[in-house]
Amino acid sequence: MLILSVLLYFSCFFLLWFGSGLLISIVDHLCRKFKISPFAFSFLVLGISTSLPELAVGLNSFSQKKPEIFIGNLIGGIVLLFFFVIPILAIFGKGIKLRHQLIDENLLLALVVLLGPSYMILDRRLNRLESVILLILYLLLAYFIQKENGFLSDQYRSRFVFTPRSFLSIFKIFLGIFLIFFSSRFIVSQTIQFAQIFHLPIFYISLFAVSIGTNLPEITLGIRSVISGDKNIAFGGYLGSAAANILLFSLLSLFYPHQIFLSINFLPTFIFLVLGFLVFFYFARSHKDISVAEGYALFFFYLIFLLLDFAV
Repeated sequence: MLILSVLLYFSCFFLLWFGSGLLISIVDHLCRKFKISPFAFSFLVLGISTSLPELAVGLNSFSQKKPEIFIGNLIGGIVLLFFFVIPILAIFGKGIKLRHQLIDENLLLALVVLLGPSYMILDRRLNRLESVILLILYLLLAYFIQKENGFLSDQYRSRFVFTPRSFLSIFKIFLGIFLIFFSSRFIVSQTIQFAQIFHLPIFYISLFAVSIGTNLPEITLGIRSVISGDKNIAFGGYLGSAAANILLFSLLSLFYPHQIFLSINFLPTFIFLVLGFLVFFYFARSHKDISVAEGYALFFFYLIFLLLDFAV
């Protein structure tokens, strides 16, 4: 029985790889066909689609009246993306160019949006007003990014003409989304089950298994983007995925019938994120890229985060 579970477990990794490959190929095809900024399209479309595992975790945790599971997954995922996945992308991809992706103001706004949940729960509670503020912040970020890149302008809308191949592309998008959703959900649940079998602490299950498991689409996206040489798609997808998690969190908490109370102190994590994002912003605006050396520096922040959590 255990052998069968392990085989299914690794089979889902293949499905995840295949599904993300479908999405990347479609994004690249649409961007070339309609001459759309790969970063804007990846932020608004690919970022949301790769957040489907987080949506599954969020719906399950809120329905079971355990919203702290999603909150921990959300914050852990942000740390993972910005201080592990993006640095790895920069190191093995020989840097990430940002010259044509984000102006400084939009990048700063994006980092503020990502800090929003950690700041809101410093008092260990979250009310509906704070959920509305998080929702407004996300909508502002999405508006300014699409405005900067003109994704929804008339010249781009006029290029969207449906053909028989368009329906094939739509089918591939939904197939990729389904494969990512199905495989990620199974991987997360099976990872938690394995952790319980081997008697691992629940804290480390949340820190490593859930956050890493739900971000497997983003990790796979980075690997495929390095191989294909199109890192703009990966970075746009990462930022879009992290921001989409804020959107999911604000909506789920907004319609949650009770006020959310937490027993965990997020002040150390909030301070870590503020310092880490300041360093990230400095690197990004200095030469409009994340170099290999800066990738190593950001990865060092992730190691510090792990050491702090182990120490606690």
